[in-house]
Amino acid sequence: MNNYLYKYFKFKKRFGQNFLMDNKVINKIINFINPKFDDNIFEIGAGSGCLTRALYNCVDKLSVIEIDNVLYNFLKKMFLKKNVNIFNENILKFDFKNFLKYNYPIRIVGNIPYNISIHIIFYCFNFLHKIQDMYFMVQYDVAKKMSALVGTKSYGKLSIFLQYYCSIKILFDVEAKSFFPSPNVNSCFIKLSPLKRSFNKYLNITHFKYIVSKAFSQRRKTLKNSLSKIFDKNDFIKLNIDYSLRAQNLNIIEYCKLSKYFSKNAFNKNLYIN
Repeated sequence: MNNYLYKYFKFKKRFGQNFLMDNKVINKIINFINPKFDDNIFEIGAGSGCLTRALYNCVDKLSVIEIDNVLYNFLKKMFLKKNVNIFNENILKFDFKNFLKYNYPIRIVGNIPYNISIHIIFYCFNFLHKIQDMYFMVQYDVAKKMSALVGTKSYGKLSIFLQYYCSIKILFDVEAKSFFPSPNVNSCFIKLSPLKRSFNKYLNITHFKYIVSKAFSQRRKTLKNSLSKIFDKNDFIKLNIDYSLRAQNLNIIEYCKLSKYFSKNAFNKNLYIN
């Protein structure tokens, strides 16, 4: 990090600014991403530009977004007369549609703010059809929930909602001391690969999220009880789903079956989403 910026920059908690400073970790990230010269890389939250510099050395074209005005101006000077497209915007309001008219597929990379990491990931899902893969630095506990397997303690709504769209792999853990200022938690660098699912045909995603949320709202109860206002025993039998199981014991395909059944039969049963 530039010594002047390091000494005088005022860190803003609202932006979740914890800059990745460890060159060993940065090199490890580059090795996992394995960027090719003609890849279209988009970095979220460039910060002080340490990872940005490493990415720039590997690709022909690079785009980055940074919400902080001071850091934006710093990055503009750092990459003056270089082929780096820098946006001074909020990623959650960024017009990917316009950007993707000319630049796709894209590979997204980011040491993203932990307080809005899930919001950022779900926002990217809106453009998943034009994304090759995504690599994010996230909080350790969140990464465990994101990648949790069915039947495990960490498996829940977040696991299902994210794994419906992507396969998620934890690549390696990162200690807090690799950042400045150091966060109060350890981190994980993860990879998300978009999925093309054959079983999602005709799936109403609103109904899907509703069913999953209802099931996990009473995690300790069996499906027979947690979903009693939506399905009866015969419904579970028709779908070949054991109603004595709990929410964490059902996989994504089974939740999709319940959701499609709900969509087809909700009107006849006078059911509605509240």
